[in-house]
Amino acid sequence: MANLGYVVFCRIVSNYLSDNFSYLGGATITIIESDIVSRKVLAEFAKELNLKQFSLLGKSYKWKHKSEQNKILAQMFEALVGAIFLEFDRDLGLTYDWLVESFIAEAVDRVLITAVKDDDSDLETDFKLIDWIEALNLPLLNQNSLYRNKEFFV
Repeated sequence: MANLGYVVFCRIVSNYLSDNFSYLGGATITIIESDIVSRKVLAEFAKELNLKQFSLLGKSYKWKHKSEQNKILAQMFEALVGAIFLEFDRDLGLTYDWLVESFIAEAVDRVLITAVKDDDSDLETDFKLIDWIEALNLPLLNQNSLYRNKEFFV
């Protein structure tokens, strides 16, 4: 179930980014996508839903390294996404709406804001997205999501 959920989640993130942020360019979208589908972010989503409370984790869970705990939580979230996709009769549109509204839009906002405001961000990128954005000489992005407005970048 986790594998199905991961595939569905990745597809929805990719669709959301290409539909709403294509003007940022393919390389930037790829970087953002890799951050959103990371084990760390998926584990955060699981924590937001308090999935740990609804599962029977072994006693050894609390003794595991944080990265191993995050892996478990991320897989729990992936399994939930897979179950929801099946519950929606494999309707990617319904699953898309739920995921974007509940998790993806806000996560993308956080990634973009962090990339612009925090020179010490822990974005897992192959090149420095921060330097690229700063080279554009754009004003700092604010919480009102100015960057969603395509005219802002023209």
